[in-house]
Amino acid sequence: MTVAAMLLALNILLFLFFSIKLTDSLRFSFSYLPIAASGSLYGPVVGGIVAAAGDILNLIIKPTGAYFPGFTLNALLSGMIYGCFLYKRPISVRRTLLARLTVVVVELLLGTLWLSMMYGKGYMVFLPARALKAAILFPVETTLMFGMLKMMERVKLPGIAR
Repeated sequence: MTVAAMLLALNILLFLFFSIKLTDSLRFSFSYLPIAASGSLYGPVVGGIVAAAGDILNLIIKPTGAYFPGFTLNALLSGMIYGCFLYKRPISVRRTLLARLTVVVVELLLGTLWLSMMYGKGYMVFLPARALKAAILFPVETTLMFGMLKMMERVKLPGIAR
C-alpha cells in the first residue's frame, strides 16, 4: 500500500510540474508512467484506484476546469488496462505497445466524447487534433514506458513476486 501511495504522489507531481498544456483540450504529461507502474506491480484493481484517485486529487490541487466524472472513468480504465496487460507477466515490447495503444484508444475515443459533452461542440471538432497528438506522442510514450518497466523488473520491491 505504501508503494501505491508513493506512485499516486508521483502521479500528482508529474501532472503538476511536468505537464504541458497545448490548448484547452490538449495536454501532454508524464503522469501516465506511475499509473502503468502501479498496474504492473499490483494489478488492475490497484492500478485503477491509483489512477482514479490521482485524477481527483489533481483536480482538487490544481483545478483546470469543472469536474467531469467521465475523465475519472478514463483514468480508472487506464489503470485497469495497464494492470490487465502487465501484471504478473514478463515485460515485452509487444505487451507494452498493446497496453499503451489500448489506453490511447480509450483516451482518444472516450476523452473526445467527454470534451464534446462538456463544451457542447461536435465530436469531430476535437478528434483530429487529439488523434494527431496521440499519433505523434505514441512512440515516445511507449518507449519511455517500456524503459521504465524494464528498469522496474530489475528492482526487487518487498512483497512483490516478480
